[in-house]
Amino acid sequence: MQQLRIPQQDLFPTVASCVEEQKVAAQKQAAQKQQAADARAQKEAAMRAQAGAEAKAAGAERARGDDRSYLAKLKTKIRGNVILPPNLQGNPASVFRVTQLPSGEVIDVRLIKSSGNPQLDSAVERAIRKSSPLPTPEGRSPDRIIDITYLPFEKPPQ
Repeated sequence: MQQLRIPQQDLFPTVASCVEEQKVAAQKQAAQKQQAADARAQKEAAMRAQAGAEAKAAGAERARGDDRSYLAKLKTKIRGNVILPPNLQGNPASVFRVTQLPSGEVIDVRLIKSSGNPQLDSAVERAIRKSSPLPTPEGRSPDRIIDITYLPFEKPPQ
Protein backbone atom coordinates (compact mmCIF):
# COMPACT_ATOMS: atom_id res chain seq x y z
CA MET A 1 0.00 0.00 0.00
CA GLN A 2 1.30 3.25 -0.93
CA GLN A 3 1.18 6.23 1.37
CA LEU A 4 -0.04 9.43 0.17
CA ARG A 5 2.28 12.19 1.17
CA ILE A 6 0.78 15.61 1.59
CA PRO A 7 3.18 18.38 2.41
CA GLN A 8 2.66 19.76 5.87
CA GLN A 9 2.20 23.35 4.71
CA ASP A 10 -0.83 22.26 2.67
CA LEU A 11 -2.54 20.67 5.68
CA PHE A 12 -2.11 23.50 8.13
CA PRO A 13 -2.43 27.11 7.20
CA THR A 14 0.63 29.09 7.86
CA VAL A 15 0.73 32.11 10.07
CA ALA A 16 1.34 34.28 7.01
CA SER A 17 -1.84 33.12 5.29
CA CYS A 18 -3.89 33.71 8.47
CA VAL A 19 -2.50 37.21 8.73
CA GLU A 20 -3.29 37.78 5.05
CA GLU A 21 -6.89 36.63 5.54
CA GLN A 22 -7.26 38.95 8.51
CA LYS A 23 -5.94 41.87 6.45
CA VAL A 24 -8.40 41.12 3.66
CA ALA A 25 -11.27 40.86 6.16
CA ALA A 26 -10.21 44.11 7.83
CA GLN A 27 -10.01 45.85 4.44
CA LYS A 28 -13.51 44.63 3.54
CA GLN A 29 -14.85 45.81 6.89
CA ALA A 30 -13.13 49.20 6.48
CA ALA A 31 -14.57 49.54 2.98
CA GLN A 32 -18.07 48.77 4.29
CA LYS A 33 -17.67 51.32 7.09
CA GLN A 34 -16.45 53.91 4.56
CA GLN A 35 -19.45 53.24 2.30
CA ALA A 36 -21.81 53.61 5.27
CA ALA A 37 -20.09 56.85 6.30
CA ASP A 38 -20.28 58.19 2.72
CA ALA A 39 -23.98 57.30 2.54
CA ARG A 40 -24.62 59.09 5.86
CA ALA A 41 -22.64 62.12 4.69
CA GLN A 42 -24.64 62.28 1.43
CA LYS A 43 -27.90 61.97 3.33
CA GLU A 44 -26.88 64.71 5.77
CA ALA A 45 -25.76 66.95 2.89
CA ALA A 46 -29.09 66.42 1.15
CA MET A 47 -30.94 67.24 4.38
CA ARG A 48 -28.84 70.39 4.89
CA ALA A 49 -29.46 71.43 1.28
CA GLN A 50 -33.19 70.88 1.70
CA ALA A 51 -33.23 72.82 4.97
CA GLY A 52 -31.25 75.62 3.31
CA ALA A 53 -33.65 75.70 0.36
CA GLU A 54 -36.63 75.81 2.72
CA ALA A 55 -35.07 78.63 4.72
CA LYS A 56 -34.25 80.51 1.52
CA ALA A 57 -37.81 80.06 0.26
CA ALA A 58 -39.20 81.27 3.59
CA GLY A 59 -36.87 84.28 3.48
CA ALA A 60 -37.87 85.03 -0.10
CA GLU A 61 -41.56 84.80 0.81
CA ARG A 62 -40.98 87.12 3.76
CA ALA A 63 -39.09 89.53 1.47
CA ARG A 64 -41.92 89.44 -1.09
CA GLY A 65 -44.36 90.22 1.71
CA ASP A 66 -42.13 93.08 2.86
CA ASP A 67 -41.87 94.38 -0.73
CA ARG A 68 -45.64 94.23 -1.17
CA SER A 69 -46.08 96.10 2.10
CA TYR A 70 -43.46 98.66 1.09
CA LEU A 71 -45.05 99.22 -2.34
CA ALA A 72 -48.46 99.54 -0.71
CA LYS A 73 -47.10 102.26 1.61
CA LEU A 74 -45.54 104.08 -1.36
CA LYS A 75 -48.71 103.98 -3.44
CA THR A 76 -50.88 105.01 -0.49
CA LYS A 77 -48.73 108.06 0.21
CA ILE A 78 -48.61 109.07 -3.46
CA ARG A 79 -52.34 108.43 -3.97
CA GLY A 80 -53.10 110.83 -1.11
CA ASN A 81 -51.34 113.62 -2.98
CA VAL A 82 -52.79 113.06 -6.47
CA ILE A 83 -55.41 115.49 -7.71
CA LEU A 84 -57.08 113.71 -10.61
CA PRO A 85 -57.97 115.78 -13.67
CA PRO A 86 -61.69 116.23 -14.38
CA ASN A 87 -63.46 113.96 -16.85
CA LEU A 88 -60.86 111.21 -16.63
CA GLN A 89 -61.85 108.34 -18.96
CA GLY A 90 -61.03 104.72 -18.09
CA ASN A 91 -58.22 103.64 -15.80
CA PRO A 92 -55.05 104.62 -17.72
CA ALA A 93 -51.77 103.38 -16.28
CA SER A 94 -48.60 105.41 -16.16
CA VAL A 95 -45.14 104.28 -15.08
CA PHE A 96 -42.62 106.56 -13.38
CA ARG A 97 -38.97 105.92 -12.56
CA VAL A 98 -38.15 107.50 -9.22
CA THR A 99 -34.61 108.10 -7.99
CA GLN A 100 -34.35 108.49 -4.23
CA LEU A 101 -31.81 108.81 -1.44
CA PRO A 102 -31.54 106.18 1.32
CA SER A 103 -33.68 108.49 3.47
CA GLY A 104 -36.50 108.24 0.91
CA GLU A 105 -36.03 111.79 -0.33
CA VAL A 106 -36.99 112.00 -4.02
CA ILE A 107 -34.19 113.28 -6.26
CA ASP A 108 -35.71 112.72 -9.70
CA VAL A 109 -39.00 111.58 -11.27
CA ARG A 110 -39.17 110.50 -14.92
CA LEU A 111 -42.16 109.39 -16.94
CA ILE A 112 -41.32 105.97 -18.44
CA LYS A 113 -44.74 105.09 -19.89
CA SER A 114 -47.42 107.68 -20.42
CA SER A 115 -51.03 107.05 -19.55
CA GLY A 116 -52.03 108.87 -22.72
CA ASN A 117 -53.45 111.69 -20.62
CA PRO A 118 -50.85 114.45 -20.13
CA GLN A 119 -52.87 116.04 -17.32
CA LEU A 120 -52.92 112.77 -15.37
CA ASP A 121 -49.19 112.18 -15.98
CA SER A 122 -48.24 115.62 -14.63
CA ALA A 123 -50.64 115.25 -11.68
CA VAL A 124 -49.00 111.95 -10.69
CA GLU A 125 -45.50 113.39 -11.13
CA ARG A 126 -46.41 116.33 -8.86
CA ALA A 127 -47.86 113.90 -6.31
CA ILE A 128 -44.67 111.80 -6.26
CA ARG A 129 -42.54 114.90 -5.72
CA LYS A 130 -44.92 116.16 -3.03
CA SER A 131 -44.77 112.75 -1.27
CA SER A 132 -41.03 113.16 -0.62
CA PRO A 133 -39.63 111.70 1.55
CA LEU A 134 -41.12 108.39 0.50
CA PRO A 135 -41.60 105.62 3.08
CA THR A 136 -38.65 103.28 3.47
CA PRO A 137 -38.83 99.49 3.76
CA GLU A 138 -38.30 97.98 7.19
CA GLY A 139 -34.92 96.45 7.90
CA ARG A 140 -33.13 97.76 4.82
CA SER A 141 -32.53 100.91 2.87
CA PRO A 142 -34.73 101.51 -0.16
CA ASP A 143 -33.62 100.81 -3.71
CA ARG A 144 -32.10 103.91 -5.21
CA ILE A 145 -34.21 103.63 -8.36
CA ILE A 146 -37.75 102.28 -8.32
CA ASP A 147 -40.42 102.03 -10.99
CA ILE A 148 -43.91 102.94 -9.81
CA THR A 149 -46.99 102.04 -11.84
CA TYR A 150 -49.92 104.30 -11.08
CA LEU A 151 -53.53 103.43 -11.84
CA PRO A 152 -56.01 106.14 -10.83
CA PHE A 153 -58.77 103.71 -9.88
CA GLU A 154 -56.63 100.91 -8.46
CA LYS A 155 -58.13 99.31 -5.37
CA PRO A 156 -56.27 100.50 -2.28
CA PRO A 157 -53.99 97.88 -0.72
CA GLN A 158 -55.49 95.93 2.14
